[in-house]
Amino acid sequence: MARSLIPQRNKDSHSCAQPLMAMALISLFACLVSVAALPIEETDTNLIYCNFPVEPEVLANYLNGDKLMPDLYEGKAWVSLMVFNLESLKLQSPLGKIPMGGGGEMVKLSTYVRTKDSASKAGYLMLDLDFPQGARGWMQRAGCSFTQKGLHCGEVEVQVSANLTSVFASSSDGASLSAEFEVLEEEDAKFLEYIIYRPYKVLQEGKQGTVRMAKQEGKDPPSPSLCSMAPLAEAAGTVAGRRLKVSNLQSSFFHKRWPQLSASENQQDARCFLSPKLVFVDHDADLVSVASNFFA
Repeated sequence: MARSLIPQRNKDSHSCAQPLMAMALISLFACLVSVAALPIEETDTNLIYCNFPVEPEVLANYLNGDKLMPDLYEGKAWVSLMVFNLESLKLQSPLGKIPMGGGGEMVKLSTYVRTKDSASKAGYLMLDLDFPQGARGWMQRAGCSFTQKGLHCGEVEVQVSANLTSVFASSSDGASLSAEFEVLEEEDAKFLEYIIYRPYKVLQEGKQGTVRMAKQEGKDPPSPSLCSMAPLAEAAGTVAGRRLKVSNLQSSFFHKRWPQLSASENQQDARCFLSPKLVFVDHDADLVSVASNFFA
């Protein structure tokens, strides 16, 4: 009986589908244009960071040297492979916060920079952002490609064990991550601050290309009384910023996509940690024509 309720496909219905699809794409484009300029509150959970060292001069060779320079920790530049769950997005409109749903398990590649001006602002340069498979992921990739100039927006399948002891990620272009880990009680507060507390997102269009920056509220360094991140731990109901003892780490994301950075993508050099929750507000990115003027 159910089959009889479904109209049979014919030439007329096929011809009608084409303009409907065109209208949908036009609506998506208009939505992206209107949304791109509005702040968006993002909530990420179960953030697994694996960080790998890079020689500063190698990273500097890729950056726009007039505006950016590598930000170092213990004399090294660092790149991060982050697996996380995009729990929710909320558009901050004049009518209030408008829920936009979640994004599922994602992978982000980034590195750490400072502006070449008197303010020397700390930011993270986004390199890649991979979205889940399926229709929702396709829509997310379309939005990413339109709004995040210079960013590679890809597709990935992610599996994180329920007890947070293993992670597997495989992208459509053949890059992968596989690791088992144990969450330790030791907290590396200085390294956490170096990685997480970066008030600016940075986009660069190719090697030494055009630079855009966006303020991200919620990523400013905490006051000394909050350095332990205890409130975050209580809110998330689990540990916050805990180092991971990793075993059987195999990663090829940077080797596959960013071989020019020569990241030391191995278990011995990796510094990994888990953060249960991160909430911040992302603003539209502005073109940086002269670094000193952007922060005036």
